[in-house]
Amino acid sequence: MKRYVLILLLALLILPVATAEVQTLKPAKQNSCINLPQEYANATWSNITVIQFPDQTIIQINSPMTSLGGGYFNYTFCNTSQLGDYIVNGISDVDGIATSWVYDFPVNATGRPEPSGILIVFFVIGFLTIMGLLIYLLIYSFGHAIKKDFDMIDLSFLLGIYFVLISFFLLQRQYLGSVVMDSILYPVVIGGAFINVLGGFTFLFISILWQNMEKQRLAGGLER
Repeated sequence: MKRYVLILLLALLILPVATAEVQTLKPAKQNSCINLPQEYANATWSNITVIQFPDQTIIQINSPMTSLGGGYFNYTFCNTSQLGDYIVNGISDVDGIATSWVYDFPVNATGRPEPSGILIVFFVIGFLTIMGLLIYLLIYSFGHAIKKDFDMIDLSFLLGIYFVLISFFLLQRQYLGSVVMDSILYPVVIGGAFINVLGGFTFLFISILWQNMEKQRLAGGLER
């Protein structure tokens, strides 16, 4: 019984020390700078030794951290182009003894915690729906353009789905930050500016011009 009590007391003494150390930092936004802190009230210096990148590449830093007083140290790190988890290794003189430490931090496209599963499902369903509607309207519009009866209603469909596409693209970047979805939507948004907007007005102009020419031809035939 005494042994269990002794183990419990030791655990209670060790726990505050363990939880006081930084284990995982908040997510950082891709290609931004992040503060890498470390705090030991009884340390006079602290160094960053190495950082492991998400692709398992390890770079040597061997740089002293800036002391901000009160045992608080900081190092600003800006090489965050890769997405994923970075592992930071360092060393500090705790009570005059060189003590190593390690923690990690994630890098994503938004700099915010990973979204919930419901939000991911919502954006995936929205993404598939918008892409399906976009393909359907493009085929539908090309068909009317070939028949030369493309009108304002067809143009409104193209401009409307393009507005929804841009809104969804911006919302995805703001709240989800999916690299895969972003890499697909970005060229679609650029291409839509030419196909949906420029192409839509071009189809309308050609259809109106063709219909006017047909009316003039029929009118001329009736006069003869």
